[in-house]
Amino acid sequence: MKRFADLPLEKRDVWAEKVKISEVIGKEIIITGFTIVPSKYGENEQATRIDFEVDGEKHICFTSSALIRRQLENTRDEFPYMTVITKKEHWLKLT
Repeated sequence: MKRFADLPLEKRDVWAEKVKISEVIGKEIIITGFTIVPSKYGENEQATRIDFEVDGEKHICFTSSALIRRQLENTRDEFPYMTVITKKEHWLKLT
């Protein structure tokens, strides 16, 4: 039987600090993945959980932005990559 301590570090290190997406707007981040999850704001709504790193630390944030979700879905085979989340009027997007 394997012991948890014997597993590779990348499989054991799952801690990520949750931050508000507004805290990372305009900052360069490294996107490492994403997941589509049910939104807590509506039964039939979806949210996107973004997994990313800043200065070597793992973080997650959530967004209901359909544009960011489509951008992540279209680039999922390119992870990880650097980007900046920007806000123009009421729209969030990756640049």
